[in-house]
Amino acid sequence: MPEVLRPPAGTLRHQLTLTGPKVVVADGAGGYTESHAIIATVWGDLEPVTSMNLERVFGGKLQGEATLVATIRYRSDVTLSGRIIFGARTFEIVGLQNPGERNVTLLLACTEMH
Repeated sequence: MPEVLRPPAGTLRHQLTLTGPKVVVADGAGGYTESHAIIATVWGDLEPVTSMNLERVFGGKLQGEATLVATIRYRSDVTLSGRIIFGARTFEIVGLQNPGERNVTLLLACTEMH
């Protein structure tokens, strides 16, 4: 069995907060609040992309209007309904890829939320 190579720790230099899907909570006054629960804080790499780069990385299929690709170590709890928070910026995950289905890294196509 070939050795599974993990991304070098030095390339994962951005601290990212991963959130889960939107949760709706009643506020007790007849209304509700929407929020995203924090799953974890992880180290990752953020790379701005053009649509051509995105098509190459994601197998010729655009996953949405992504503005960057985040690379993180594999986690089974990351989904398309989650978000990434980097500093004061929030990104919606619009595509994800598990290269080679090896459960080593995840590539997350993201678009910035305004």
